[in-house]
Amino acid sequence: MEKVSVIIPTYSRPDNLLRAINSVLSQTYQDIEIIVVDDNGIGTPYQQETEKCVKDLIEKGKIIYIKHDINKNGSAARNTGLKVCTGLYYTFLDDDDYLYPQKIEKQVQALKNNKDCDMVYCGFEKKGDKDVIISKCIPCKEGNMQLPLLKKTWGFGSGSNPLFTRTVYEKVGLFDETYIRHQDLEYMVRAFRHFKICVVPDILLTKYINSNSVRPDIRRYEQIKEKFLSDFSED
Repeated sequence: MEKVSVIIPTYSRPDNLLRAINSVLSQTYQDIEIIVVDDNGIGTPYQQETEKCVKDLIEKGKIIYIKHDINKNGSAARNTGLKVCTGLYYTFLDDDDYLYPQKIEKQVQALKNNKDCDMVYCGFEKKGDKDVIISKCIPCKEGNMQLPLLKKTWGFGSGSNPLFTRTVYEKVGLFDETYIRHQDLEYMVRAFRHFKICVVPDILLTKYINSNSVRPDIRRYEQIKEKFLSDFSED
């Protein structure tokens, strides 16, 4: 069985982190390494609370725990995980999302069944406060989805969704750390320059939408949009 690396960046949400980790530990697929990248900054209250939450898992060898000296951002945390992961496949899990038990098993099998694809995604649901289901999506589209992605007529719902072969990392490289938002979108656009994606048409991921989430600064959000359009103008 080929190893799958699950990289979990975490920042300021230790209360949700254990739910995310436990959803990986409960996978039907057995050969998984879990890499938790703490982006809170060493010595901060959230970092100390996060380390306390996962202390038992660290001691039992259930996870690899890496601390950033300072807060760097989600792209940097993903890159830290990519640089140390050893799996033939890899995926990311936001610290407030949740994987259904068969997600990784079904995605790995889909890639084995679709030799011309190096990425795979699945159906997902979005939940709000008190686990209220907001929406569900069971996708069917596959292939090279770069144009629909850029036109915003296709999406994968969450950066926790796609699973990649290591070939993608070797070709595409790391995340662009200048992106404080749209990190997943930026990465996928580059990946579609070289690779195709297949689909598992089952809901295997829950993305949580918190009504108390901090809203982005509008001007900063516009700047990131402008940067994205400039960086990918040729695409």
